[in-house]
Amino acid sequence: MDTDSQYCQTGGNLAPSRPCGRCRQCRVSEAAEARATPRDPHLLEVPVCLEGAEVAEGAGAANRLIKASRRRPPLRRYSRERLVNALPPSCPSPAHLAEMSADEIQQLKEWVEQQPHLPPVPEEQLPLFLRTADGDLEKAKEGVDLYYTVRTHAPEAFSNRDPLMPEIDNVAALFHVAASPVLHPDGYIVLFARLLPDTADRFVHADALKFYWMCEDLALREHPANTGFLFVFDLSGMSLPHLARLNLVLLRQYLVYTQDALPSKVIGNHMVNVVPATETLINIMKPIMKKELSDKLFVHSKDMEEFYKHVPKSVLPKDYGGELDSLEVYHNETRQRLKEHREWFLSEQALRVDESRRPGRGLTATDVFGMEGSFRALSID
Repeated sequence: MDTDSQYCQTGGNLAPSRPCGRCRQCRVSEAAEARATPRDPHLLEVPVCLEGAEVAEGAGAANRLIKASRRRPPLRRYSRERLVNALPPSCPSPAHLAEMSADEIQQLKEWVEQQPHLPPVPEEQLPLFLRTADGDLEKAKEGVDLYYTVRTHAPEAFSNRDPLMPEIDNVAALFHVAASPVLHPDGYIVLFARLLPDTADRFVHADALKFYWMCEDLALREHPANTGFLFVFDLSGMSLPHLARLNLVLLRQYLVYTQDALPSKVIGNHMVNVVPATETLINIMKPIMKKELSDKLFVHSKDMEEFYKHVPKSVLPKDYGGELDSLEVYHNETRQRLKEHREWFLSEQALRVDESRRPGRGLTATDVFGMEGSFRALSID
């Protein structure tokens, strides 16, 4: 059995000796032995993306397959072939995926193992860093280091990430976050975030950012073949009291991670349903935002037609004029899937950098984020 088939797609982290009997790899193996395997009604045997959506045939077909597709767990191995083949049929294979070689992945693996300060990086993550770096090995090395360094020095958002914690349920009740169950035709993950109105008195920025990043991690695990992220922020519930509870350090950490450490490309940041407080929020973020990310910031007021040019209706919840179910439905399903991935979140938070072993000099939060890594409240006039 080759490397890619050693991990069961449906059973998650099952050993080869414990096939689930549902995914294609396990069914092929069992068929070779028994020559008779019952057909699985949940096995999508048409050319589909990871979401199970027949993108080439339009959103109608995609919508019919969404329910079945949500039962598909994340892939455990992300080989070049899988990353290419799992993209929507309408999405051309990115050159950097086509050029990714097993030798490059092995070189990155060997480099990681030689770094005394890095944790044991899961092998399935390595192609993601190479993909984000367009196959540039040196940039991929920087990406690996930054990914774990930022998570180490942002403990408010990257520690205590148990999906069963009351804080997670509390923030999920006032902050809707979910990825579209259908990839964008160009292979992007579309991640939505919507703050509900009249929630400022219960809003805790650190918990909200933690929950958002957990949902982002889940989207990456469920859609490893993505070609980037399209972020959609619904600001209809934003108010000045919310802004007063924002934390400048956490905003800085969010921007540094998104700009430099996220193992996926940022395609665009779209703000919809803007309110008067939107301009204040943008003015807060712009000074600490790189030009590359600033150029990808789009603010949509009442003209949604421009928004649809970036994010087609086929991947949008009906809340935004789309052809899918409501964002609240996907948000609730995301909360459940976070709990199903609890073991991964608990083990992931142990993978952090040991600065005392970093070659040269260990880094501090000031080195990483450009300011002291403690809470600092904003003053809103």
